Amino acid sequence: MTTTPALHTVLGSGPAGTTLARELVRRGHPVRLVDRSGGGPAIEGVERYAADVATPDGARAAVAGAAVVYHCVNVGYHLQVEVMPKIQEAVLGA
Repeated sequence: MTTTPALHTVLGSGPAGTTLARELVRRGHPVRLVDRSGGGPAIEGVERYAADVATPDGARAAVAGAAVVYHCVNVGYHLQVEVMPKIQEAVLGA
């Protein structure tokens, strides 16, 4: 019997998220890398996905089907107080 490897979803495609996504692929995991645009350089073995994880709907869509979620989202320092609590709430609620 063959089992499908568990999907690992990485929220945030900055340096930390991108490095983590590459390492997860290297270890044989299917990976979804999420940011607001879904763009960025292609990484072999990584599914790029666009979602705004600051919203409940965006966060739910981003983590749908994932067995493991890594929160690597960051915002500019000037937005920390305004935006990060929304992201935390949406991601934890998903």
